[in-house]
Amino acid sequence: MLKFTGVPSCMNHKCYLRCREIPSKRTVTIPAGNGDLSTENLVYLTSQQALSDLAFFIEGMNQKHNLTHDVKWIVFGGSYAGNLAAWLRLKYPHLVHGAMSRYFVNDEFAGGNRNLAFLQIGGENEASSSWVTGGSWITYARQYKAILFELEHRYYGNSHPTVDLSTENLVYLTSQQALGDLAFFIETMNRQYNLTPDVKWIVFGCSYPGNLAAWMRLKHPDLVHGTVSTSAPLLAKLDFPEYLEDVAASFRASSQTCINALQQSFDQVQVLLQTVAGQKNLNQLFHLCEDISLSVNNPLDMSNFFRKLIMVFADMIQYNKKLWGLQNITTVDWLCGILLDQSNNEPAINRLANAFNVNQNGNCFSYKYDIEISEFTNTAWGSLRSFGDRQWAYQTCTEFGYFQTSAQFPLSFFIQRCQDIFKSPYNKMFLDQAINRTNAFYGGLSIVNKVSNVVFVQGTLDPWRLLGITKSLNYKAPAILTKDYEKILGKEMAVCETEEVKGDHLSMVFDYLMTLYDQSTTSIEAERAFFANGYMCSSVQ
Repeated sequence: MLKFTGVPSCMNHKCYLRCREIPSKRTVTIPAGNGDLSTENLVYLTSQQALSDLAFFIEGMNQKHNLTHDVKWIVFGGSYAGNLAAWLRLKYPHLVHGAMSRYFVNDEFAGGNRNLAFLQIGGENEASSSWVTGGSWITYARQYKAILFELEHRYYGNSHPTVDLSTENLVYLTSQQALGDLAFFIETMNRQYNLTPDVKWIVFGCSYPGNLAAWMRLKHPDLVHGTVSTSAPLLAKLDFPEYLEDVAASFRASSQTCINALQQSFDQVQVLLQTVAGQKNLNQLFHLCEDISLSVNNPLDMSNFFRKLIMVFADMIQYNKKLWGLQNITTVDWLCGILLDQSNNEPAINRLANAFNVNQNGNCFSYKYDIEISEFTNTAWGSLRSFGDRQWAYQTCTEFGYFQTSAQFPLSFFIQRCQDIFKSPYNKMFLDQAINRTNAFYGGLSIVNKVSNVVFVQGTLDPWRLLGITKSLNYKAPAILTKDYEKILGKEMAVCETEEVKGDHLSMVFDYLMTLYDQSTTSIEAERAFFANGYMCSSVQ
């Protein structure tokens, strides 16, 4: 059931329509002659009917309030209503000018003052209501009486601002646009939820959203009081071979014998590629979807084969120990245990394939470059790569780079990939200029000298830390480097926590931010207290 709150607000030829779910005591309008909520009558309760109602409402308001023919309607809603907002834009583009991204809210703990808000920034995947209903930050929301929000990133999840994902329509997918969305969202929520004029917003983000969190404090300090920027690769970098070099170093640190076994296994892959019998063996060992003998002379196929093969093991470092609730599987120790297990006298490559196939979940391994490109070039919402892959590829090709290169898949491979996916002349000069623009606009790693009230959190095993802030260079933007800790990612809470970020590390972050929130404490006192309690991993320089 949808409720329309008041008449539309129309200014400067723009109208804003807010639709929301009524949580209880729902009132419905049943067709004439029907007076109950019987199953027969509920056939009229569908999302398609709701969209028709919205379209009818907009047309009716245009007439009733004498709105101009070029009036622009902006529609927004949270949770299910957020879906309706996005779908309305797709189904009735002639009526709706734009739709705000989907969001989730939990105001269970908000106090009477309503002067503190926590916001989790959505990233390159679908947002979920679980972020605002669970995790350790709930403890702090209850303690400090904060209202919780999560905003889904435009173009990801169910936030579809355009009719498709064509390259022409993706021009609106930028980090600067995302920051604009966040600023508009904060201002809108201040009004919608009657937050006080002195409300303090604390913003959280992990990985790319960690960038956005820090950049929000940089670009909108009037709206954002403090941020937690976790695992954020703040420096845009076109060619990033250091990523895989660091992965190898992490394996080496775990066990020199293990890295030797891993290298031996990949060397055997190269040997098998040289003969017909070896190629057949590879087809069987790695359950290849396509016969690799047809690709050995295709450089793009071979680069894609090694890229996808190697990245499976690289992810074991990046997401070591815990990923979406998995435990004691696909970790560095687990992999090394398989590679070093010679009890069955299997060749090293067989043991490598056994580990790889666990991650395939019984599916065959598709590596063909053209097949992957054809998936990425499908611009329809709902297509295989429309849930984030095509969008993130666009952002890396136009803003960030982050291309994890190696001898088997050099930078030229990724540049060709950008050109083939988006059918655009994204040559090296274009990408270099894009990366330079990004770093010039945000400041790269020099942001640490330009912001305050930002806590940067990184893990020593996370390869992305190489592009992030790992040292506390001033009291206003402290850095936490968690020891022996992989990428800080999980579904525990909006700070992207796992076990290592809980407890002391999480407490220090919130203690610091909440001390700043306390009006009786100056920022200098809060900063000094943070460092006096050892809440850092590197000295202030």
